[in-house]
Amino acid sequence: MPIFVTRVSSCRSKLRDCCVSRHVDTIVGVKNYSKIISSRLLSMKSYHLTGTGDKSSTIITTDTKHTIRTDIPVYMGGNDSAPQPVEYLLASFIGCTQATALFVGRHMKPRILIRKMEFDIVGTRDDHGVLDNVPISSKSEFPKVPARVTSVDGSITVFASDRKGAAVKIGDDLLKLLEQHTEQRCPVANMFLASGCAINVMWKDGYRNSTENI
Repeated sequence: MPIFVTRVSSCRSKLRDCCVSRHVDTIVGVKNYSKIISSRLLSMKSYHLTGTGDKSSTIITTDTKHTIRTDIPVYMGGNDSAPQPVEYLLASFIGCTQATALFVGRHMKPRILIRKMEFDIVGTRDDHGVLDNVPISSKSEFPKVPARVTSVDGSITVFASDRKGAAVKIGDDLLKLLEQHTEQRCPVANMFLASGCAINVMWKDGYRNSTENI
C-alpha cells in the first residue's frame, strides 16, 4: 500500500511539473509571437495622399507636405499642364532605384560609395488596354490587352568613388550584385516585376565612361 501511494504521488508531481512546463512554454510562445507581430507592424510603412481632380488634371498633396500635379496631353483631351501619371510612375522607378541603390551599396561587402547615377528609361504599354471595347455598357467585356506598363527598358550608369572622392571602378560582379539587390529591394521595381512587367535595363559602370576625379 505505501508503495502504491508513493507511485501515485510521484505521478502527480510529474504531471504538475509537465503542466507548469507547458504553461511556461505557452507564455514564452505567446510573448515571442507578440514580438514578431509587433515587429512586423512597426516595419509596415504607409503612404497617405489626398487629391482633387478638375477635368483632366489633378492636384495631389502628400503627408510629407509636397504637392504633385498631373495632366494629360492636349491630343488626349488634356491641357498638358503637368506630367502624365505614367510619367510619374516611371519617375518613381528612377527615384526609388536611386535611393535603394545607395542603401544597397552602403551595405555591400566590399562597400560601393555611389556618387551619382544617370538614368535613360523608356516605359511601354499598349493603348488598346485603355481604348478597346467602347462604348462601355453593363454587357461590355474588359479589353483583352492589359493596360499596365509591360516593359521598362533603358540604361542606368553608376558612378562610384572612394572615401577620398576619387572615381573608382566598380567591377562587373559587384555591379551585378548591386543591380540584383536594388531591383528586389526597390518597392517600385518590385511592384513592376510582380505585375509581370519586364525590366530590361542595362546597368553600366560610369568609370568606363569617365576617369575624372570628383
